[in-house]
Amino acid sequence: MTITQKCQNAFRDYLATVTWTGWAPTIASGINAANEGTDRALPLPSIVVQCQSAQQDGHESAHYVAQVEVRLKENADDTDEVVHLAHLGELEDALATDDIAADVSGSTFTAQLVEWTEQGYEIEGRSWVGYFRGEVHCVGRELT
Repeated sequence: MTITQKCQNAFRDYLATVTWTGWAPTIASGINAANEGTDRALPLPSIVVQCQSAQQDGHESAHYVAQVEVRLKENADDTDEVVHLAHLGELEDALATDDIAADVSGSTFTAQLVEWTEQGYEIEGRSWVGYFRGEVHCVGRELT
């Protein structure tokens, strides 16, 4: 499994453990998770984690800096802006913990540092889409 797959799956698995207040998003990872307009489209609300690239960090071949994006999508016909922003705030609370690197680490992936660099929201078609983008300093195995 690639470091990008390990990274997005680690965040997906962590977010699946979060207790959401009054709503239950579908949690998924990967580019194919948002197959809009197909019979594989995710039910909304959904949170999709994508990690499409990672660069080696310095001279350590096992150390990477991965770019991760976490997207919250909700139907604008069912959810108004205030509710969407409240859900986005709850997602931020889950992602911006002091222990987020440890929270997403496991036996096949270790995050050493997570730095969120951008967040925002917009309308895409008839959906609210909020996002968090960041860098994850990581190793594709458990560090002992």
